[in-house]
Amino acid sequence: MDKNGRVKSYFLESPSNYHDAWSALSRHLPRWVEPWLLKDDAGDVVAYINLERDDAGPVLIQADLSGRHHEDTDKVVGLLRSLQSALGGKVTDDDDTVL
Repeated sequence: MDKNGRVKSYFLESPSNYHDAWSALSRHLPRWVEPWLLKDDAGDVVAYINLERDDAGPVLIQADLSGRHHEDTDKVVGLLRSLQSALGGKVTDDDDTVL
């Protein structure tokens, strides 16, 4: 959570498609699925990663930071940028700012 008590989230909006996004997440974060878990070197969860899709809308990858790791944004944004390289889309924060 941020200093205002909100969950801090980052997004990869509109990656290529659901199947490719699911496969890429599973390659980057093996052994985890729905949610995928991004961990630090000590094995502590930094972020919970979810893949969302609306039948009529775009695919969205959402990364919610763990409360203890709300300042570890570089690791989360780095993962989303890596996924963006493979899938396309844009990386945003929870204020809709494009990163």
